[in-house]
Amino acid sequence: MTSTSPPELSGTGEEDLFPKLAKLATVLKEKPWLKEVFQDTHPEAYEQVLQLAACPFFQWSPFGYTIDDNPCQYGWLEEWSHQSWAVCGNRTGKTESTWMKFYASMMGIDALTKQPIPKDRFKEDHVNGWIISDTEDTSIDIIQRTLVREVLGNDETGFLWNFVDDSCQWTESGGWKNSRFATTNGSRVTFKFSTQKRKTFQGTSRNIVWADEEQPKDIMEESRTRVADCDGYLWGTLTPVYERLRGIPWIYHDVYLSREEKGIPFHNWSLLHNPYISDDVKARLTREWDEDSREVRIHGMFVPMGIQLAFPMSMVRTMRDSVQKGESAHLRFNEEGIVERAVI
Repeated sequence: MTSTSPPELSGTGEEDLFPKLAKLATVLKEKPWLKEVFQDTHPEAYEQVLQLAACPFFQWSPFGYTIDDNPCQYGWLEEWSHQSWAVCGNRTGKTESTWMKFYASMMGIDALTKQPIPKDRFKEDHVNGWIISDTEDTSIDIIQRTLVREVLGNDETGFLWNFVDDSCQWTESGGWKNSRFATTNGSRVTFKFSTQKRKTFQGTSRNIVWADEEQPKDIMEESRTRVADCDGYLWGTLTPVYERLRGIPWIYHDVYLSREEKGIPFHNWSLLHNPYISDDVKARLTREWDEDSREVRIHGMFVPMGIQLAFPMSMVRTMRDSVQKGESAHLRFNEEGIVERAVI
């Protein structure tokens, strides 16, 4: 029998307030006829739900299955293997979608369903994580600003800022004070930089480590150790840009080629999958980039850039896309001496 009453908020404390409000917002979105009942019985909570529903985090919606069967951001948000990678082209929303997944985990809900996360997803009650960038500047410019603009909202009087711990301070020029962001329920994340070198990545356990773009192998090995202690999660997001001095990212040789053997999922989607970028912009970017750059910048493929290849990448892609899975069969010569499939 379908309930005609909204979920109760009785016994709600600081730690579980956000999950309950998110659940209410989802219920009221699915069952709008409950809004009037809930408004009358819980006017204060109703106002909070309306504010939450208007936040960028709650307004954001992933994309997928736009031009083929690729789940894109949906598949990435559903992924909970202990090590997983999103290797994508530019302008694919990989940073934004990963922040939604990270922040939702900090707040105790699932990024897709907005429902409380399963109790066994984390061994600890709160998220204690790292997000690794190349330098402090790239951390502020990309990672930290994405959190403010796309998740919390630029207006610091916005609803989600109520859940930012008082010890945290944000400035547009300097980012988060002490490279740290924490929420009122006890979750926290430290913004790390590979320029800090490997030894600074030693220490206590972390239940999420997210490496944005290619990071040095020794730092990734330390990070894997940090999450292994508490059965946590190691995420990598990158566009595999080729550099002449380093070659194709080490991840290709050390992780990608052995992904099936090691059980490490790789998610890939392209600029062309993104429905929020117009066809005109997609066409312009395609014209501006060289052919080998398109494979990396548009499709997120592990290929060299700026090097003359024996065959054009367009031909390689066409041949790769036309490959069909083989099948086993028995063959025989018929009476005319022509090979045909034998029926056994």
